[in-house]
Amino acid sequence: MAPEAALSALERALLDPKDSETVVKCSRYLHLLRSLAYDPALFERCIALILKIAEKQDLDKRANEAPKVFASLFPIHFSGTHATIIQRLGVVQSLLRSNDPKKRALGLMALRAALEASHFGPGYNFEFGARSRDYGYWPRTRGDVKQWFGHSLNLAEDLSCSDEPAAQQLCARFVSI
Repeated sequence: MAPEAALSALERALLDPKDSETVVKCSRYLHLLRSLAYDPALFERCIALILKIAEKQDLDKRANEAPKVFASLFPIHFSGTHATIIQRLGVVQSLLRSNDPKKRALGLMALRAALEASHFGPGYNFEFGARSRDYGYWPRTRGDVKQWFGHSLNLAEDLSCSDEPAAQQLCARFVSI
């Protein structure tokens, strides 16, 4: 498989659909998009498509896979992607600064996953045909862990102390962590 070509085909189908039903039908490609997000160079493009699908679903329903797939790409362990913390938090920040409540909810899910410090486990299959894959980014040193959580906590603090629409939600959501 050619990841770039597959992603380009999915972008053509999802980014300019003639009807919202097309986006809903493309939800069967969520796991493929998750696998393609393994490569940091493809991460943001995959996230854009996963978000497009997630925005068409009810985020509160347990059966909806898109929000789960989306959030699974943000923890420090078993994320299935080698995207940097800076790349991931860039996505989180743009979602939390959005005026769209659904995007903010997805941003909160992603930030919560990035701040998760225990109870890790693989939620998805990491195999991808003949391509060798691992579990994604894995911190090698204590410094890597400090950097990860330092960046994540700084974003949470900056946004929660701002006038952004998500500030109140951040404060309410993360007080219990």
